[in-house]
Amino acid sequence: MIHRLPFRVGRGGYARQIRSFYRASYILFYASGHLAAWLAGSYRSAARRSDRLGLLVVPLQLTLLMAWFPARVVSLGSFAVCCSLAPRVT
Repeated sequence: MIHRLPFRVGRGGYARQIRSFYRASYILFYASGHLAAWLAGSYRSAARRSDRLGLLVVPLQLTLLMAWFPARVVSLGSFAVCCSLAPRVT
């Protein structure tokens, strides 16, 4: 069974909508991936300062981890959308 996306068909509208949806998901993938990498760097930076800050590092790292997880989920989800739409764009 072939599943179709609910897009308008006719006069190239389907291809144009697929292309724009692909571009939007790629931009979302790029932005959320950049945010996830920045948060991961901050997490590692907080770990390196554990000798100065002591136990204060643990709540800081938990906060960064809680912010990193949704960014990573969005990044992986938008990457999956990009991968599924890539054959239809070309």
